[in-house]
Amino acid sequence: MRGAGARRRAPMRGIDARGRYGVCSPTEQGLPFRPGSFDGCISISAIQWLCNADRSDANPYRRLLTFFTSLYRSLVRGGRAVLQWYPENTAQMELVTSCAMRCGFSGGLLVDYPNSTRAKKYFLVIYAGQRDGQVQPEPKALGVDNGAPQTQVG
Repeated sequence: MRGAGARRRAPMRGIDARGRYGVCSPTEQGLPFRPGSFDGCISISAIQWLCNADRSDANPYRRLLTFFTSLYRSLVRGGRAVLQWYPENTAQMELVTSCAMRCGFSGGLLVDYPNSTRAKKYFLVIYAGQRDGQVQPEPKALGVDNGAPQTQVG
């Protein structure tokens, strides 16, 4: 039973290489999938819950490292993860991005409509290594000028 004011964590879902559908919540235990199970991962607002210090013993840095380590392991080499979220501040953006890079991911932060207060969206677009001969195209942000930088690589 949930107490008054308890927040529900957003589940993460996926279909593995055999067509099985997986759902899990972002917790301190990481993702419960076998290595190389997924080609990609899409998440909306799940990683921001890992940044919360909702208990006195909560450690957002450790939560993020556990999450990104298990995500890297569950993706095939060259797999991509697109994680949409709403960071509270610049320090949180740096924390999340640096944890992902420390776990072996490449990529960076993409911001759609960076000059808008209402439509602005943050995406962490990361890659789990590369397959032989594979080149990762840089994703294009929405609502930016053609000459403006679009991705902040960590």
